[in-house]
This record gives sequence, C-alpha cells and structure tokens, in this order.
Amino acid sequence: MKDKKIFNLIKKEQRRQREKLIMIPSENYTSSDVREALGSVLTHKYSEGEPDKRYYQGNEFIDQIEKLTNDRALKVFNLSAKKWHVNCKAISAAIANFCVITALLEPGQKILSMNLTDGGHLSHGWQLPSGKPISFISKIFNVSYYGVEKKDRKLNYIIIFLK
Repeated sequence: MKDKKIFNLIKKEQRRQREKLIMIPSENYTSSDVREALGSVLTHKYSEGEPDKRYYQGNEFIDQIEKLTNDRALKVFNLSAKKWHVNCKAISAAIANFCVITALLEPGQKILSMNLTDGGHLSHGWQLPSGKPISFISKIFNVSYYGVEKKDRKLNYIIIFLK
C-alpha cells in the first residue's frame, strides 16, 4: 500500500479486532476469504436487479456468483428452490431487517422492539422519547419498546409481555 499512514491505521484496527471482543450485533468479523473477495474487482460493479434480469449490461459473472450463492444458501438450510427464494446481495443489516419486517407485517401493525439505549437497533423502529419517528420502520409501523431494569440491566419479561 502506498499510503503508509492509512496502512498503519488499518494494521492497528486489524490488531484491535484480533485482541478485543466487541459485541455490537451489526458488526462481524469476516474470514480472510471474504475480505479477499471484498477487496476484489467485484467492488467496482453495480448490479441492480436479479440474476439474468439486470438493468445494466456486464453482469454475466455477477449473475453466476449470485446464482451460486443462492443455491448454496438454499442447500445450507435444506430448502427447496420451488418453495423458497434467496436474495444474496451485499447489503446492510438495516436493509435486511426492513425486508423481513415489511414481508411479515402490514403498515400500522404493532412491533415490540428493544429500546435503543438498552441494546436495540435503529432499524427496529426507533423514535425519540418525544415520539418523533427516526427510522423508516417507526414511520410506518406502531412501535412499542421494552428494555432492561436500570439497577441490574436484566430483562423484565413480565413487563415485556404486559405491553
């Protein structure tokens, strides 16, 4: 790498990840194989749409990669391609959460989410204490929150089920 300052900072981050356990659900540590693929020419490619149904040309190899990944995902979960659809795209957990929630619920239905300050996630429908919706989910669904006890940071399941 030509930029020594950036290279050194990357090495420090690599060491931090190796030596410390950071338990943030939206972060994960990938294998060297995944990092190699992410650092490849695949990052240059814009591939909107589904395999063989793209909006732009030049996706023949991306299509093959996605089809292979989809087939492997079905196999891992022992699912039939006739009954199930897999969409393997490099996206964020927030987009994945949105897809699941909107697939299962109709706008206006109720969601019970963990309070953001107690370990919940923005994509689960966070809104300010004033009631102002912050995330898209909180704008289209009726979100209620549960949290942990202030004194011992444990879940109070009775309060959760009474909401």
